[in-house]
Amino acid sequence: MKPISVSARFHQTPEAVWDFIFGDGLQRVAAASKMVERIEDYELRSDGTPRYTMVMKAGPLRLRSVSDYLVYERPRRSVNSVIGGLFDGGTAYIDLHPEGLGTRADMHIELAPRNLPKRLVMMLLRPLLVPMLAADFRRWVPAAEQYRRSKD
Repeated sequence: MKPISVSARFHQTPEAVWDFIFGDGLQRVAAASKMVERIEDYELRSDGTPRYTMVMKAGPLRLRSVSDYLVYERPRRSVNSVIGGLFDGGTAYIDLHPEGLGTRADMHIELAPRNLPKRLVMMLLRPLLVPMLAADFRRWVPAAEQYRRSKD
């Protein structure tokens, strides 16, 4: 299945963007997002990688999945496996690149549903998911700016 790739341009350093996204157990991302309802059971393991349950909302539905991080290289890159739920078997990548006075954040999601019914649903939903994920990712930019100002 074709991956989903979205980007956003932040006006902060990669370190500040990383802190906005991954600091506070991803609560700032959940607050800025229209797709992520909440983060539950956040755990930072002894190897420094997080694991948590993400509850996403899609209309009246709530979709739960576990994010299990494989790579967590502050402030440059994260890679996590998605376990359970509609996105089971997927992998999400976030890469932060210094660009001028800010940071370009790239999110790349590989959808790999493990069974035929989920594959069919994902093929039907993909055209809707791409613009929704792009818009949601861009919502993080003003939220990150507001967070930076609140710290000053």
